[in-house]
Order: sequence, then structure tokens, then C-alpha cells
Amino acid sequence: MNSVLAVVLLITLLIVLISWARVPPFVAFIATALTAALWFGMPLKDIGKSLGRGVGDMLAGLAAIICLGAMFGRIIADSGAARSIAKALIGAVGVRLILIAMALTGLIVGIPLFYSVGFVVLVPLIFSLGASTRLPAVQLGIPLLCGLSIAHGFLPPHPSPIA
Repeated sequence: MNSVLAVVLLITLLIVLISWARVPPFVAFIATALTAALWFGMPLKDIGKSLGRGVGDMLAGLAAIICLGAMFGRIIADSGAARSIAKALIGAVGVRLILIAMALTGLIVGIPLFYSVGFVVLVPLIFSLGASTRLPAVQLGIPLLCGLSIAHGFLPPHPSPIA
């Protein structure tokens, strides 16, 4: 029971640091991890190695995915494909329904791609549509991210739920 209480208090600390104290999330996670290590009696000499190993293991899997996604996104932007897709979307649904089209685009692109790759690949489309429609990038990006999130979390043939 003591360990469960400690975990609940540590999660509360993390939430308070981020929401109330306005500590940047990365710093809040590190501070909470250090507090947890000390609370559970980890030797001081092992804390640095444990943090490095944990962060390194987490980033190792994402590095290749994000790099490939960035390369594909750059190719889409440089080739003019993002402008062509933006014009086709506006031509198909008009500016009035562009947010629904963005959500559907995110859903369709999210089926074969992981979330992070889909996001990096579609960022040029957001900026192209923003320039064409004069809508803020955040307003265009949120429906796109909603579609990606639905595909990432709920569709059975997607690689993430299967894994």
C-alpha cells in the first residue's frame, strides 16, 4: 500500500508542477523521476545511469521514425505536392468544409502510418492550406491531429494497437 500511495503522490506532484507551477513538462518529468528515485531508495550513483538509460531507450525507437517522417515531409513540401493536395482539397470541399476534410485526411493517412510519422509528413499540408485559406495553422492542424489520433488509437488494422 505504501508504494501505491507513493506513486499517487508522485503523479500528483507531476500534475502540480506542470499545471500550477508552470514548470516545463520535460523538467517536471525529470524532477518527478529524481524524487521517485530518492523516495524508493535508489542509490545516488545509479540515478544518472537509470535516467539516461530510460530516456535513451525511449528516444531510440522514435529517432528513426521521426527522421524518416521529416524526410518524407520535406520531399512533399519541396516537390509542390503539399500545394497540389491543398488546392485539390479546397477544390473538392471548399473553405467552409476544409476542417472536416482535414480530419478525414488525418484519419486516412493515419491508417498506414504511425502517429508521429503522419504528423511530420502532413505538416507541410497544414502550412500550404493555411496560406491558401488564410486560416491559422492551429485551426487546421487540430482536426488533422484528431483524425490521426483516431486512426492511431482505435482502428484495429493500425500497427500501434496491433503491437
